[in-house]
Amino acid sequence: MSLFQKILLGLLVLELAAAAAIGLKRNQVLRLPEVNWALLEEPLAKEIQAQEAALALEPRSVAPWLELGETYFSFGLFPQAEYCFEQVDKREPADPAYLYVWGLSLGRMGETTASRKKYQRLLEVLAADPSQNKSLVDLCWYRIGEDYLREQNAPEAEKALWQAAAIPRARYLLTRVLTRTGRAAEALTILDELDRQFPATIDVNLMRSWAEEILGHREAAIAFDERTLRTGKPLGFSDPFYRSVELRRARMGSIAWYNQSLELENQGRLEEALNLCARSLQATWTEDKAFQLAKLHLKLKHFKEAIALIEDSITRVGATARALDLIGVASVGLGDHARAQKAWEQATLIEDTPDLRRKLAELARQRGDQESARWHFGLEKFNEGKKAFLTNDLQAALPQLQAALCAWIPSSADPWLASTDWPTSKQHEVRGMRFGFRLASLLFSFLILDTSSLYSLDWQPGNGFGFAKLPVPASGKTGFTLMPPEATGILFTNFLSEESVAKNRILENGSGVALGDVDGDGRCDIYLCRLEGPNVLYRNLGNWRFEDITESAGVACANQYSTGAVLADIDGDGDLDLLVNSIGGGTRCFLNDGKGHFTEVTGTRLVHRFGSTSMALADIDGDGDLDLYVANYRTDTYRDRPSGLEVRAEQVHGQIVVTPAGRFTPMSLGQGGVEVVELGG
Repeated sequence: MSLFQKILLGLLVLELAAAAAIGLKRNQVLRLPEVNWALLEEPLAKEIQAQEAALALEPRSVAPWLELGETYFSFGLFPQAEYCFEQVDKREPADPAYLYVWGLSLGRMGETTASRKKYQRLLEVLAADPSQNKSLVDLCWYRIGEDYLREQNAPEAEKALWQAAAIPRARYLLTRVLTRTGRAAEALTILDELDRQFPATIDVNLMRSWAEEILGHREAAIAFDERTLRTGKPLGFSDPFYRSVELRRARMGSIAWYNQSLELENQGRLEEALNLCARSLQATWTEDKAFQLAKLHLKLKHFKEAIALIEDSITRVGATARALDLIGVASVGLGDHARAQKAWEQATLIEDTPDLRRKLAELARQRGDQESARWHFGLEKFNEGKKAFLTNDLQAALPQLQAALCAWIPSSADPWLASTDWPTSKQHEVRGMRFGFRLASLLFSFLILDTSSLYSLDWQPGNGFGFAKLPVPASGKTGFTLMPPEATGILFTNFLSEESVAKNRILENGSGVALGDVDGDGRCDIYLCRLEGPNVLYRNLGNWRFEDITESAGVACANQYSTGAVLADIDGDGDLDLLVNSIGGGTRCFLNDGKGHFTEVTGTRLVHRFGSTSMALADIDGDGDLDLYVANYRTDTYRDRPSGLEVRAEQVHGQIVVTPAGRFTPMSLGQGGVEVVELGG
């Protein structure tokens, strides 16, 4: 073989080797980060796994990586999402919008510097034609401002937020920066503008109260603080990407079947709707799904099936007015009016509504009991009038209360109510009727009187408001009344066995409780921590009645020694999320969907190994987010002789040295004596 032929052969071998290497690299499937599938419901986990399998067939394409990354993000799997966006970046896609979601993923993991770099890189790309992407430009500057606030860099945060001033929430954060840096007067100018655009928002009124207080306007500060008590909504922030997150959540897992069931119901395809709803309920039980399935059974006249579903729901989470109402409707369908009456009467004890009274009045008319029918009709109108009165709609309240009084006193007044000839079974109803009659009379009298004669307040003018000091009664009684568990439905005991105490007396430190409105109905719900067994979330039904919704909420935290909890809006979406501490398990985080259903979040960097006890949250750096302080303790004590812990004390160079040093320390007792003391942490 000539030299020339050898050179040609060598070049051919090199070319084949290079082609093989390139082909191997192109077809190599990158390993995905691990996911704890136990945290997700089975149908959802299977759908995400199907996306992963589809990606494995087409690893070089941008679309499957982007789709999987956004899915991971939508369900709180932020480290996995960040990895996918990194793979998207390596494939150099034409649309740079993925950089925004990548930045969000990094921000959720606390990587603010890396997050900000993604937004800044996206801004550089958009700079070629910012007018075509103005909303995305504003969002990038807003997120950059947030990141700087988290880093307590107020000057840079202010610059970024001014760039995002088209976003109302950015202007609100800007007022926080201005107020904290001694420019409360400038902040008030922006707050006045926000108040005109978005009246009656909690955030703006609280901020105005703070700014007025700093400027020495004490009365104005009090007035704006009181305005927050009459406002029920935060300053909104619309991010189009999070809208896509909501849509993704709605079309994946068992919730997709549930939503499809609602659509089929609207189309009148009840059998198909029922089958899909039943499938969704079987995958993951929630109270809402159970009620929807029961309603579909009612529409199809499957009354026994509807009752069975509601009775199962009552067994799981306790009785509610809504549940008892459905049992009443199904009982009427079966012709059992006595059972319907009993169910509806029980429902009024939990939540007395005009609709329940309307149904009870109709039952009474059907059996010819005109006195009871008139009584229920009066309570229907009274409840409607009371509701209007409490919402300050006096024009609507007046005719309803008038109708209630006319129903209760058709020809004469109190003699009819004061009669002692009522049957024993009716005595409790008559007592309630007397109370309602007197309260309705009082409210009715209040409405027809000139209210200005009742209150002579000294009103003082303010900048866009008025205020007056209210007189405080000099007499009155304070104190508390113990409510029995049988009345409230709170059947909770934090039990701790003697065996557990003998093994670890740290458990005797006890557990905590968290209070807050988890489902947005305006009532304060209760979350109780347990040392042995699951924690319990009680939903407030009103009238001092509660129901156990732990299972549907997904916050049992079983198999851990829970020590403390707090309900707070961690992600700033307007509802209360949950943090739970435990001995040996550290702190766990659950995000609320606004309806009292929680999802545990991973990738939060919360520590999961200490004996965490209490917590405190506050916005300590003024960036609009709640910061977290966790008090940690040890997980066991040497007095219980935990396995694997050996303590030694020896003299080294004239000094007493104790190991392990981080947990124990020597203490001199005098005259050469030394005691080894276990430290608190």
